[in-house]
Amino acid sequence: MYSQLEKMGCSRSYITKMKERHGTVIVYPHEEDNWFVVRPLKVKEMRMIKEIAGQDLEKLNKEILESAVVFPKLTEEAVNELPAGLPDVLVNMISRLSAFIPVELAFSLSKEL
Repeated sequence: MYSQLEKMGCSRSYITKMKERHGTVIVYPHEEDNWFVVRPLKVKEMRMIKEIAGQDLEKLNKEILESAVVFPKLTEEAVNELPAGLPDVLVNMISRLSAFIPVELAFSLSKEL
């Protein structure tokens, strides 16, 4: 798994640093050469994201993705270029990983690094 991530430009040392900083880090292999590494959000981060987004669900999802996807780093423009259903899948995974929904379900959708 690490060799595949390294081919995409995500080094093992970067993953190690993210695991040290955030605890759990998981990978979602969307396509053969399009994987996403995500981390959980803390309650404080989620509160701040909700303040920024207000009632705008699309803005909320973009803020979650920009904060919790550690590879590849996603900007608002990059989020807009993702396949239509992928942002929702990633946001659900991040929410589950962050224990906003059952963690067992999050792990059933991903692989721990």
